[in-house]
Amino acid sequence: TILMLGADGAGKSTFLEVIKGNEEPKTKPTTGFMTWKLALNEQTTVKFYDVGGHIKRRKIQRNYFYDCHAVVYMIDCGTDDKKWEDTVTLMKDTVSSSYLKGKPFLVLANKQDRSDARGVGVVHRLVTDELQLAHQQPVQVTGPVCTPKDTDGVCDCRLGGALASGLCTR
Repeated sequence: TILMLGADGAGKSTFLEVIKGNEEPKTKPTTGFMTWKLALNEQTTVKFYDVGGHIKRRKIQRNYFYDCHAVVYMIDCGTDDKKWEDTVTLMKDTVSSSYLKGKPFLVLANKQDRSDARGVGVVHRLVTDELQLAHQQPVQVTGPVCTPKDTDGVCDCRLGGALASGLCTR
């Protein structure tokens, strides 16, 4: 079970739609949570819990920490400064949970196609220096573009590679 976390509007549901093969996802904000299954191969199916990131629904996120095997944490790098601070605060709160210690984290610095996006380096420094997450568990940070229509119909190859290498470490 992989837990999808992040603030509202970061792109969690879009990411899941894209890796399922939907080239033009039209997602709505997740209220509560949604379950998604993805077959990696004939023997392996992964279950994703896409948990809503709206401020009113964040308290339920912790209900899923104990049972997950890994976390995909989506960060909207193209957001304004106020929302960025909210994103950083939420991530600090999330990674402080003892239930997530030692579990692999894949941090996706999303929306890198935007000209005003914070770079992957900013997110990497947040994760490694400020949060010191890499000292506690396996962590990978990558900056995908999760919308195939922006990449001529091709799913950003970093998505699959990041899932395989970042989360399949156990």
